[in-house]
Amino acid sequence: LIRSEVLSLKEREYVQYARFLGIPSGKILFSHIFPSILPTTITASTAAIASSIMVESALSFLGRGISAPMSSWGSLLQNAQKFLQKAPHMAILPGILIIITVLSFHQWGEALRESLLLERE
Repeated sequence: LIRSEVLSLKEREYVQYARFLGIPSGKILFSHIFPSILPTTITASTAAIASSIMVESALSFLGRGISAPMSSWGSLLQNAQKFLQKAPHMAILPGILIIITVLSFHQWGEALRESLLLERE
């Protein structure tokens, strides 16, 4: 993702013009290219973190994740299945916390991306 963004940006007119003016490559990289790829990188990173949380929870729910002495939301959901009729809150709370955490990472990434885009303008 980052490589494709950099390859796309280095062909833009303002980067070619900066190169034409004789500005050093390092200065072009840090003043034009890096600030342009930062919002995309942050959004992709926070989405990957949220996705990793979902994968870990799913694997732990299926019994293939974190082992017994450690705890995770997926293992809490798996253990709550036995008590679903008597205590449904044992399954509802970890599920809600997973959703809140994943949505928080998405919102955080979007807020960072928007703030970086507003700073550049």
